[in-house]
Amino acid sequence: MSYSVHIVRQTAEGQEDPISLDEWNAYIEADPDLQRPEPGHPNYSDTLVLLPAETDSPEDWPWLAWSSGSISTDYPQQPMLKKMGQLALHFGAIVMSDDGDVWTIDENGKVSMSTEGY
Repeated sequence: MSYSVHIVRQTAEGQEDPISLDEWNAYIEADPDLQRPEPGHPNYSDTLVLLPAETDSPEDWPWLAWSSGSISTDYPQQPMLKKMGQLALHFGAIVMSDDGDVWTIDENGKVSMSTEGY
């Protein structure tokens, strides 16, 4: 799997349809699974959220970040894949790797890939 994975939204014509920062913030506020990092977090950003994991240290928790109309993370594992699938469904978007592979993620977080593009 690719290093970075992105949730991107496009129109039916293939034009970029950015996810707005307001949409992202509204989703964060409504999703009890996501947590904003404390200002002392090494990757702190007002567009970054954490997905709490079994480790005690928030620095080790998986993260999602909004930037320029898309949402991304690096090296997603379970349960981040499941959360990314939920996000893509919510925003009417797709999950795409840096390699251009389009990922379909089922309700359990299982990934299947297509290289056909969006």
